[in-house]
Amino acid sequence: MARIASIPDELYDYDFDALLNREPHPRTRLRLLAMAHLQAGWSQTEIARALRKSNNTIQDWLNRFRRDGLEGLYEQPGRGKKPFLCPSQYNEFKAAVITLQNNRQGGRVQGKDIQQLLLEQFNIDYSLSSIYEVLHKAGLSWITSRSKHPNHSPDKQQAFKKTLRKRP
Repeated sequence: MARIASIPDELYDYDFDALLNREPHPRTRLRLLAMAHLQAGWSQTEIARALRKSNNTIQDWLNRFRRDGLEGLYEQPGRGKKPFLCPSQYNEFKAAVITLQNNRQGGRVQGKDIQQLLLEQFNIDYSLSSIYEVLHKAGLSWITSRSKHPNHSPDKQQAFKKTLRKRP
């Protein structure tokens, strides 16, 4: 039989069943469920088997509860990979992309152009698929208007429109 973990007295101050029913985040719900099982007298091994987690994971959750209380069971900020382009650089990046498009003599700015811009001006090497996510975070839309041919002539276009036969 598995040994029963020493349960902190503070564990009995909370109604984990009610907390987990209101919790929207699935990983936090799992931690709250583990604490509810500890309250009910389950061993760590039984909880680990029921939740399909390792004994060490259950022990880590219990240690977090001992150290930080109920807040230790919730998701901590700062998870995941940090972006290469820091938030303070987004305005500069946005201005650089707009300038790049305005300096074009025709056609559209493509992802590879923005990739090159990031490499040259910011010394950041993004993959092509990540470029579009960076554009979205900077508040730029990838939906573009119809491009203009580099050799287009507005005067010739207006003259052509005037010579078209008017519809009845």
